[in-house]
Amino acid sequence: MILEGIHYRYTLGQTLGAGFDRIGDIVPAFIDHGLTTLQES
Repeated sequence: MILEGIHYRYTLGQTLGAGFDRIGDIVPAFIDHGLTTLQES
């Protein structure tokens, strides 16, 4: 959730700096990992 919020602010031009342009690409991997972890519990 936090990464998606950072990505959203980046798309609005409110978050500047190196690396923020790549955060949106990694959000799905974190979601998949989280869902997998929850299903294993």
